[in-house]
Amino acid sequence: MSDTPSSRDKALEALDFIINVLKEHEQNLDESIGELETITEEVGKIEKINSKIDEFDLKLKIWMNQLVSWKRLLKKLERLKR
Repeated sequence: MSDTPSSRDKALEALDFIINVLKEHEQNLDESIGELETITEEVGKIEKINSKIDEFDLKLKIWMNQLVSWKRLLKKLERLKR
């Protein structure tokens, strides 16, 4: 590359262009990271909700089993009364 003002200007313009493109990419990457953080937080909330649903489902199954047991016991008691 020769040291003429024209070639120096072109080199500086090219370097300026590259820097601007890199800055744009950095901004896009920062936005993407922010969106990913939000998504990660939402997934964490969903996992907590799923865990609570699983706990509720387990308790419901236990209650249903107890209810069935009580129902059987009531039937036995009714038979004994006869």
